[in-house]
Amino acid sequence: MKFPLSLFKKKIKLQEDGDILEFPRQPGLMIFPISMAKIQGEQSPKKIFDFIVEKVLQKMWKGDPISVLIIYSTSFYERYNVNLAKDMRQLAKEHEVELKKLIAGVSYLEKSAYSYMDWDEFINKYIDRKKLFEARDHLYKLSLEDERFGNYLLGDIARLKKQDTDDGRLFILEEAVLFYMVLKEYHFAFKDDFTKNMNRWIILCYSGFALKVFAYLHQKNYFNVTNSKNLFQDTFYDFKSNYLYKYHELDLDKYNSLEAYATQAKEVLHR
Repeated sequence: MKFPLSLFKKKIKLQEDGDILEFPRQPGLMIFPISMAKIQGEQSPKKIFDFIVEKVLQKMWKGDPISVLIIYSTSFYERYNVNLAKDMRQLAKEHEVELKKLIAGVSYLEKSAYSYMDWDEFINKYIDRKKLFEARDHLYKLSLEDERFGNYLLGDIARLKKQDTDDGRLFILEEAVLFYMVLKEYHFAFKDDFTKNMNRWIILCYSGFALKVFAYLHQKNYFNVTNSKNLFQDTFYDFKSNYLYKYHELDLDKYNSLEAYATQAKEVLHR
């Protein structure tokens, strides 16, 4: 399959190991979906804060305003009966309070640049909820009809150490569709007073590797949407491994997990 030339090839500056060298010189929006399973570990307030201050502001940022949106997956986990045997809403509240405290302790950080929302709160306010769930259900049916897509979904479920149930499938597919809609700005209308939506780029930042289902959805572009304003529309940034997954450059059958791309990039650089 031949893919169109991705915009980031022209304008996004990358290091040899696949990390971002610098952000585009225009306003931007960084979105951090917080996994309730990682909220006290890889996505703790300190981890998020350190990444923003020590990596983004000191190495990637070039002076244009950048907004940060934190989305807590509490209601998302509840919808699909994911029980962590913890009070997830309390964990999310504590995370928000601690992160705000860390940010308030740095005089040059603009507090209005940071927004905090629950998953369903975000959907209800900024996403066409009906379109989201119609798209999720469409992909669910597709996973039963398209053998290749179905196998990628089953593989992702196995790598995440989840059981293959309807809820397990819908859980991953809702994530895939939501992130697709956000990056493509498809039925998505997030507004904030800091960047004022000025021709901004949008990047998804997560602590962990991209899933094959995500990549396949973007490669196939099932909903036929292109967002020429966003240079990161077909990417996924893993701030744990400092690697930008560029969906149109991934061979989904080459490795068991897409994490191998990040690992290999670091190994080649240090040989």
